[in-house]
Amino acid sequence: MDTNLSQFVASHAGNDIFKVEETLGNGYVRLNITEAQRRQAAQDITCVEDIIIELVRNSRDAGAHYIFIATTRDANTRILTVLDDGCGIPPSLHKRVFEPRVTSKLNTPVQDSWGFHGRGMALYSIKENAANAQIVASDLGLGTSVTVTVDCHKTPERTDQSSWPVYKQTNEDGIVLGSGPHNIIRTCLELVLQSKEPLNLYLGSPLDIVATLVSLYNKGLSTHDYLLTDPLDLPYCKRLSFATDAAALSDAAQQVGLTISKRSAHRVLTGEIQPLKTIIQMLRQSTLTSSTAIPEHDRRSFKMTEAEKREFGHKCMELFEPYGANSYVKAVGEPQISIRGSRVIVSFDTSHDD
Repeated sequence: MDTNLSQFVASHAGNDIFKVEETLGNGYVRLNITEAQRRQAAQDITCVEDIIIELVRNSRDAGAHYIFIATTRDANTRILTVLDDGCGIPPSLHKRVFEPRVTSKLNTPVQDSWGFHGRGMALYSIKENAANAQIVASDLGLGTSVTVTVDCHKTPERTDQSSWPVYKQTNEDGIVLGSGPHNIIRTCLELVLQSKEPLNLYLGSPLDIVATLVSLYNKGLSTHDYLLTDPLDLPYCKRLSFATDAAALSDAAQQVGLTISKRSAHRVLTGEIQPLKTIIQMLRQSTLTSSTAIPEHDRRSFKMTEAEKREFGHKCMELFEPYGANSYVKAVGEPQISIRGSRVIVSFDTSHDD
């Protein structure tokens, strides 16, 4: 545009017009950005924990007060589903928000402990570093559910994903995290503790999250509410509480990216699966000084003392003896026991008899 026209636009629209390459509607724009910044965005995500940071920051900046993170790992694949009650994304932009420089935060960028947020590069960076990333469900005023599938060979995560950090309470409300792995648990805790606005964040398996959603939002509902309410008019977080049978609950969960079987849905409806507490409530239940203390909810995970590990390992070696004898092989050395969530791994060396 010529000088006179530029001055006219600037006088009426301000300098923001020069930050925008394209207006996409509903408050979303595509920003101007240098090629160097575009290339840097592809390097912004170096691990699974970075993905958690960007997804929770997006939910936080969308005005969410409740964030639910469902996560599972199968072999080398980590699946994350983040559901929130924020302002939502219009369906026409579900794919475009993963393009570089697309943002709704033209005038509301955020500077926090993890850097500058609002360049329109977070979801683009996630998609560049994940096996798959998609908006499962979102609309204006209804919240958002996004699912990210990660190949942990390409985008690694902390080896220990079950330990909680040391919890130190410095005053009535202040919490300081001590030692412990910088895993998904700690990342979520740090995001909540450093948020300026209150965040109720829940972290667990898809089944845990479904049970929590049902419990959280069906409180106070009457038969009258069930008869007169169309779940499709409700925010996504609330829809599961209106499922009246296992099939309906399983379907409703699937629609927001939470895959559970009908049998599991039945266990939720009968109260067999207990809802989660917020991640801060779970932390408060841990022992103040023990880095290995597990909050009440997580005690169903299998734990062993070092002495129990040694005893169990030697028994496994003894059980191996008759099988190894057939091939003139015997177990030697000290057994190694590792526990990864619900998986127990026993390993020991073997040698051939002379």
